[in-house]
Amino acid sequence: MKSLVALFLFVAVAAAIPVNEQIVSVSQDTLGNYKLKYVIEGISRVEHGDANGNINGGYSYIDPHGVLRKIEFTAGINGFQAIGTDIPTQVADTPEVAVAKSHHLELLRAAELKSAEIPLVKTEVIGAPAPAIVAPAPIAPVVQLGSIPETPEVLAARAEHFSAHEAARKLLIH
Repeated sequence: MKSLVALFLFVAVAAAIPVNEQIVSVSQDTLGNYKLKYVIEGISRVEHGDANGNINGGYSYIDPHGVLRKIEFTAGINGFQAIGTDIPTQVADTPEVAVAKSHHLELLRAAELKSAEIPLVKTEVIGAPAPAIVAPAPIAPVVQLGSIPETPEVLAARAEHFSAHEAARKLLIH
């Protein structure tokens, strides 16, 4: 019923648009099957639906640059599926990107394996019947607002940080 109301509203709005040429054709039976055709200057839409809620159709328009844009679609149990030249598609990776992704994933897996090797710390909980074994607490991320002054301590920490990364990278490569 909602689609029927929307359909009639769509046709009513279309009929109110003043243009040189206008074709609006709507037919519907009592089972819920319908056909719609709507054409005005530079814009068209054709759609038909059945009693099961399956819809097939398409629309086209001429964009402000004079290019005809056309989309065909189906909707139903498998959702909305559109086909057209203006619908973005996934870009295939170049060989270089594929190699970089593969290398990145290998480094991530190696880092995960290394983090799994972190030794557990034995601690005693007061009042507990037996000592508990817990993993070290994760380091909370630090949010930095503004810039850090370039003090000698910051420069030394940065150099130490990058050398540790380089040493870890060399371990992973060998």
